[in-house]
Amino acid sequence: MLGQVPWAKLSPSGPVFLLLALCAVLTTQDICSSPGDGDLPAPALFLNTSSAQEGELVTLRCTIDGHSAPTRTVFCKDRMEAHSLKGQLGKLSYTIILNVTQGSKGIYTCGYQLRDDNNRVRSSALSAGRILDVPGEI
Repeated sequence: MLGQVPWAKLSPSGPVFLLLALCAVLTTQDICSSPGDGDLPAPALFLNTSSAQEGELVTLRCTIDGHSAPTRTVFCKDRMEAHSLKGQLGKLSYTIILNVTQGSKGIYTCGYQLRDDNNRVRSSALSAGRILDVPGEI
C-alpha cells in the first residue's frame, strides 16, 4: 500500500454505484436532446405567431393524436427542455404562454411521455420544429 493515497482506493461498491448511476442517466434521457428516439407518434406543435417583439405573449400548443393521455408533455427550445406539464386524464392538448424576452428566438418542438401497461416510460418522437423570430435579437 506504500505510495497509494487512501482516497484513490475504490471500495467494492464503487463499480456497482457507477453502473447504477450510468443506468439512471440512460433511462431518464432528456426527450429534447434525442428527437428521433421516441417510439410513439410525434405530436403537433402550433405557435400563434412566428415573429414577436420582446414583451409580447406567444401561445404554444402541443396536440397529441392518440387515445391515451400523456403523463408529461415537454416543450423544447433548441433541443433543450424549456417547459413541462404534468398530464391530465383525457387531455390531449397542452398550452403554454411564453412571455417573449431576449433569448426567446429559436426552434421550438414538443413531445410527450406516458407509462405503458408495465409501468415503463415511453417517449414520443418530437413534433416538427417551429421557428420563433424575435427581431433585433442576435
